Amino acid sequence: MVARLRPLDGPFVISEPGIGEGPPRTKAEAVDRFTARLLTSPVGTHLQVRNKAEQGIHGRVVETAPDAANTSGSPGVDLLVGFLNAEFAGQWQQWGIYVYKHIAGSGTWSDHSYVSRGHWCGRAIDVHPNSIAIGDAIVAKATAEPTIAAKLRYVLWRGVPNHYPNHIHWSFDDAGAPGSC
Repeated sequence: MVARLRPLDGPFVISEPGIGEGPPRTKAEAVDRFTARLLTSPVGTHLQVRNKAEQGIHGRVVETAPDAANTSGSPGVDLLVGFLNAEFAGQWQQWGIYVYKHIAGSGTWSDHSYVSRGHWCGRAIDVHPNSIAIGDAIVAKATAEPTIAAKLRYVLWRGVPNHYPNHIHWSFDDAGAPGSC
């Protein structure tokens, strides 16, 4: 993020509602401090830089979600794939989203078979990391991402009985029903 002020007359002050304003500064000092404060402040912080004529800029710290990919899967699958493309590019492979089947050895439908007709097919994805260490990092970082965690039903990774090794199974809580796509 870069903050820029139009050519305005100074001095400038940085203010935060409820806290007050800081000392007068040059334009360069004010912009540098404003940018640094926004980058290190908690979500919701509102700052402004202004001169005596009340001219300047405002900034608010907001939480952003990762960009979603456009897969054939559910919104949760799209969020995860977008996150993995941004954070772990080239370090994983997609092993499948949709298949219309029961979980092996049971009469329970696989989350891979859930659909929202006309919108998406599959609310689960199998991800193959390039190594166990990469898989551990993917699970730790993706489950800590609030927008992914909010949609996540469960993750199957290491040490799960009857689970095909070397891949991470992600299941999301997107509404749907088993069906063909």
